[in-house]
Amino acid sequence: VGDGMSQSGGIWTFPTTGLWKIDLYFVAKWTTSGGGETQFDFHRSTDSGSSYSTIGKFYQYPQETNYPIPMPMLIYLNCTNASTTRFKVTAENQNPYQMQLSDQTSIAFSKIA
Repeated sequence: VGDGMSQSGGIWTFPTTGLWKIDLYFVAKWTTSGGGETQFDFHRSTDSGSSYSTIGKFYQYPQETNYPIPMPMLIYLNCTNASTTRFKVTAENQNPYQMQLSDQTSIAFSKIA
């Protein structure tokens, strides 16, 4: 089986090179109303985190407040150097939304090639 993923401060490091499937399952609720969206960005670094490029995006347009919304997301990442490749997810709300992630939120990494 070998070593698994490591994480520090929301930055993920890969144990080996290869093609990785990343399954993200966020459950969130918005605690304030208003117009706008929440944007999730998926970032990869190939220089140990000095700089990042965006490799995917997901948008959510909440309709109600205080109602949990499941958001399954899937992205693939080709790790060509396990020593320098990093992965992170960021989220940005348009005002006036405030979002809370639930404890049902998860992320799973699977090496597929």
